[in-house]
Amino acid sequence: MNELTRLANYHHSDKGTTADSQHGFTQVYEQFFSDLKNEPINIAEIGIYHGASLRTYYDYFPKASILGLDILDKSQHQNDRIACRVLDQSDMQALFDFIDETEIMFDIIIDDGSHHMKDQQISFYYLSKVLKDGGIYIMEDIHTSLGENNAPLYGKNLEIWSDKTNTTLHYLTNKPLKSVYLSDAQNKEIAEQYEQVYVFERINDKVPAAFGGKSITSVLIKKNKA
Repeated sequence: MNELTRLANYHHSDKGTTADSQHGFTQVYEQFFSDLKNEPINIAEIGIYHGASLRTYYDYFPKASILGLDILDKSQHQNDRIACRVLDQSDMQALFDFIDETEIMFDIIIDDGSHHMKDQQISFYYLSKVLKDGGIYIMEDIHTSLGENNAPLYGKNLEIWSDKTNTTLHYLTNKPLKSVYLSDAQNKEIAEQYEQVYVFERINDKVPAAFGGKSITSVLIKKNKA
């Protein structure tokens, strides 16, 4: 068991292997995170829930500044290196305002938010603007792409086209990256920034059969311009 997974399990994060859905994502992430472990980096995560993953990153990255973004006020999870801010990732104006206002460029951004197709893909476009060159962007729980159209998820219904071409899983497993939720210019901008796109999946009986009985996550590495 790697250190990131050990910490995720200790903090009862479902990114680890023992809590809730037991996704095991941390078994994959450490290979991308390990070189940054002791660096003074900036991390942002959409979706705070009970704060377990924020605490995991707090322990794993001892010099990191961490920002949690959530549709609800989660300021109770703040401490000396964790800040929390209210942000609705389904609100494009809110995303635009966030990137316009923030003075931070992030080394790692994790989307563990609504898991809805449009939200994931629009957030990826906007938040990529505040991701450093060479930075890591993660979209989690993309097994929701395997769901049925109009299935309820976190207070609204999934939009899944019959041919699946609007799903985030389809988006990430076909090149060049082309989202139905973005304009041609926006798609071109993103496709030119990301060549390394990794999708990881494993069979997991803790995930409902309605979502394929799998845990699926993704890691995208932004190009260095130099």
